[in-house]
Amino acid sequence: MFIYVRLLIVSVYTFFILKIKLDNYNAAAMAAAYGSISAVTFITASSFLEKLHIAYGGILTHLVDG
Repeated sequence: MFIYVRLLIVSVYTFFILKIKLDNYNAAAMAAAYGSISAVTFITASSFLEKLHIAYGGILTHLVDG
C-alpha cells in the first residue's frame, strides 16, 4: 500500500516541478506518464516474482525510483 501512496506523491510533485517550465496540460501529462510507468513496472515485477515464489522483500520498492 505504501508504494502506491509514494507513486502518487512522486506524480504530484513532478507535476509542480514541471509546471514551472510547461503549461498545465503538458506538465500533467508528463507527471501522469512518469507515475504510471513506475506503478506498472512495480506491479509487473512483483507479480512475476510471486509467480516464481521468490521472496523480494523491500528491495523491489527501491527499484521503482530508478
